[in-house]
Amino acid sequence: FSSETKSQKVVNLNIATRPPLAKTFQRTVQHVQQLELDDDFRLSTDWLRAQGVSDPMQYAKILRQNHVGYDDIHNLTEKRLIVMGVAKIGIRNIIMRGIKNLEGEHTSLSVGDALNKAQEIALHGLKNVGLH
Repeated sequence: FSSETKSQKVVNLNIATRPPLAKTFQRTVQHVQQLELDDDFRLSTDWLRAQGVSDPMQYAKILRQNHVGYDDIHNLTEKRLIVMGVAKIGIRNIIMRGIKNLEGEHTSLSVGDALNKAQEIALHGLKNVGLH
């Protein structure tokens, strides 16, 4: 083989062994969706922890199983929490108190300030942000 023939054969082999672009794109989309789910789960867990929930991962799993994302937490009601399986009244009270705090903050802050405050709470917890 000449060097041109070998390099041409290597290029053809690489093209032939690569997965089709549609499958690669589909896997990339699935990966991004999974990252978004993981990030949403982490944010929900962090928010629950900041509220003082004793086992935040357990309750974040309940939220995830019921398709309640971090952005939907403020729409929860006590009745909905019961239907979802949050049996302990103390945990429901903690969550509902946190939701009321979110509503209070939302009305007193601009949207940008509220988003920044939510990020601070998720990253550092409620006590470290000065909203206890």
